[in-house]
Amino acid sequence: MQVKTVTRHGYRIKGGYVWCKIPYSCETGLETEAGDDEF
Repeated sequence: MQVKTVTRHGYRIKGGYVWCKIPYSCETGLETEAGDDEF
């Protein structure tokens, strides 16, 4: 998951996991902005 996306949407740590509300599509997966790609 892209760090830029997580920091933009905010996050919390619960039970040792990072939780973040990022838009998701069943067809395409996580909906991130093009500038957030880190590879």
